[in-house]
Amino acid sequence: MRICPHCGSELHDDSTFCFACMSIVNERKEILIKVNTSRKRAIPMVCVAVAIIAASSVLAVVSKKNNAVETKTP
Repeated sequence: MRICPHCGSELHDDSTFCFACMSIVNERKEILIKVNTSRKRAIPMVCVAVAIIAASSVLAVVSKKNNAVETKTP
């Protein structure tokens, strides 16, 4: 328990306001947390991933078509 510096009343440890004398005892401070919300890197990475998937799909279709042509020998 703490004591109010203005009136001497008992306060809880986490109190910011004294209800006995109606004064602010301890002002809370804002804590700023910097969050990286940059999408500058994400967009090119997504584009590269889509390009790789598209290229692998095209290669799979082409190789499947080549195998089908080779197996049809008279």
